[in-house]
Amino acid sequence: MQYEHELDMTCIQYPVTLSQIHKFERQNENISINVFTFENGYILPLRVTDYTNRIHHANLLLLKTTDTSHFCLISDLNRFLSRTKRCKTKQYVCPYCLHAFYREELLTEHQPNCSVHGPQKVELPFEDEAIHY
Repeated sequence: MQYEHELDMTCIQYPVTLSQIHKFERQNENISINVFTFENGYILPLRVTDYTNRIHHANLLLLKTTDTSHFCLISDLNRFLSRTKRCKTKQYVCPYCLHAFYREELLTEHQPNCSVHGPQKVELPFEDEAIHY
């Protein structure tokens, strides 16, 4: 294992579960991790790190079946999520709500307010469900 002596895996049980990621981050002060999942045809945020200014950051996709689960590395979150968007220009995605912005400074302004609510799936009502004033 390439990073066997660089990572502190003390008391981390294999296979690693979602609940152990916070402990891993506390033990490895240069690494932060976000976790997303694929459920009912949607990509959803499961866990967004509290450590936003670490040297190394990983976005993981948790894939689950009834018997097993597996983490996959998302090497570029913006590009990964752009497959679910209509527009093909560069976008900056909020890890909390997965809303895409066309300018990085808009994301930077948005994130402090969004982070208060934690990971979430934003659903807008269909036109026939909307309240009309």
